[in-house]
Amino acid sequence: MSKKILLLFSLTFILFSCKEDCYTHPDSVVFEFVNSHGENLIQNGSLPTFSIQEEAVNGVSAGVQLTKTDDHKVKLERVGSFNGTKNYRFFSAIRFFDFSIRSSPVTTECDGFQIDHIEFDSISSTKEDKFYRIVLE
Repeated sequence: MSKKILLLFSLTFILFSCKEDCYTHPDSVVFEFVNSHGENLIQNGSLPTFSIQEEAVNGVSAGVQLTKTDDHKVKLERVGSFNGTKNYRFFSAIRFFDFSIRSSPVTTECDGFQIDHIEFDSISSTKEDKFYRIVLE
């Protein structure tokens, strides 16, 4: 009888633990803010303060945590871990603009999300290798 219970337990464990124990984080979202001459606005001091706000959901909006990188870019922390589209607004003394991030679940053995598309409204931007260059002035 104990062999049957052990066999049943083993089969149940195998069936419910088929998926790997892992999580795929979305790729990093990094922005570089430049002027019309291509000069980095953080590096030259023209953009000392700025923020990004997630669009309000049920009347509650949330700020996006930002990290300045050593090469004077800005990494958006913890964005893209959702299924669907979220809207954001960038605020600064120079300019503000809206953008959206569309994400979806990954199609691998791991759980997680991938960023499918980032769209900017009313601002000049280019997708570079591993970052977006955004012209603010």
